[in-house]
Amino acid sequence: MQTISIAGTRLLLETAEAGTRYHAPVLIVPGLFQSEACWRGIISMLAHRGWDVFLLTRPSDDPDHGWDQSVQQVSEVAEGVASSVGKTGNVVMLGADVGACVALTVSQQVESLALGLFAPCEPLHAASAYDRAMGMLERRRARRHEGPVQAPRPVAKTSHDTALVGEEPVRWMKDLAASSPFELPHRHPPAIVFNCDNDLLVDGDRCVNFARGEFARESKTRLNGRFWPAIGWERACDDFHRFLILTLSDRVVEFPEEILSD
Repeated sequence: MQTISIAGTRLLLETAEAGTRYHAPVLIVPGLFQSEACWRGIISMLAHRGWDVFLLTRPSDDPDHGWDQSVQQVSEVAEGVASSVGKTGNVVMLGADVGACVALTVSQQVESLALGLFAPCEPLHAASAYDRAMGMLERRRARRHEGPVQAPRPVAKTSHDTALVGEEPVRWMKDLAASSPFELPHRHPPAIVFNCDNDLLVDGDRCVNFARGEFARESKTRLNGRFWPAIGWERACDDFHRFLILTLSDRVVEFPEEILSD
């Protein structure tokens, strides 16, 4: 995995094994408190299947990075990633919890082929769940703390490895708490929606709302916990890959001439 820069943003890139098979790079927008290490397994598997995979993370050391900055950043990166294959709009976005809402918002501004919405969660609901997960002492400490926002202890303890737990920018968390109710776009690229269990920041019953539109379908595979990209992600990765192949087919695969002439 290599570190690159697109539109002034740092990303991790895992190129497809044995050469790129599908001409639609995958751009991942992680969920709350999910570190780069948390995503290494699913990134490697998608690359093994033939996709170029880009991981974008929020800059926790930038206190002024909020919702608007994130949407603009993802928009610019998505355009840059698509240009890497020479085809405008040839990008697939994978977003987790509030990252799914960012991906949906960006899909209204930047042409894209498909979406993967993993445990999607409205920003306002995620902020409320974050507050509920914090104890009284943590709330007091957070009010005095000026650095990056750390995961509440009950959330962090659901990970078997502290390396999987990341931090968030201060402005980002404040913007989530001050946001208006998220409205699903009337139209968006084809999307597969994954529900979840045992996640202190996401209500699984609300995930299904993202799959009720005519452009989305719900996966039968359920995610488990906050740090699912590192634990039990194999079936979700298989389902996501299958969805992309069935949905995009010849738009991302260049078939040999002899096949096209039959």
